[in-house]
Amino acid sequence: MLSQAVQRLKSDIKNCRVALVILAVYLVVTQLIFHNSCPFAICVGFACPGCGLTRAALALFCGNFTKAWQSNPTIFLWVPLIIAFAITRYFCTKKKSCLLILAGFTGVITMGVYVYRLVEGNLVEVPCKGILVLVQQII
Repeated sequence: MLSQAVQRLKSDIKNCRVALVILAVYLVVTQLIFHNSCPFAICVGFACPGCGLTRAALALFCGNFTKAWQSNPTIFLWVPLIIAFAITRYFCTKKKSCLLILAGFTGVITMGVYVYRLVEGNLVEVPCKGILVLVQQII
């Protein structure tokens, strides 16, 4: 069973290798130029619904639950969902359609938290002004 999971993982990496290389180049280039890798933040200059999820995941895995909650509280929904997707993909033979429904609900909740933070003025700060802001300043 474990060998089949490893084979599936190797196959997934092999099938996605071009996309993974493009993603790596994108991340390096955008970090060097904009000090941010979020396309939404780079374009408009403020946080997107997913901003803070990486910081939240790192804080969560380090055991800092308060910092994880402050960065993006939906991390507590996304991590179990991603683990469930991974278990289903690599260890189960049947696909679980209920995970897609849960992913949809999690996305809706993430948008709700984003709108709440937007209204409260409590968005995560982004280190770049955004292309649209820079263009507006030039015009």
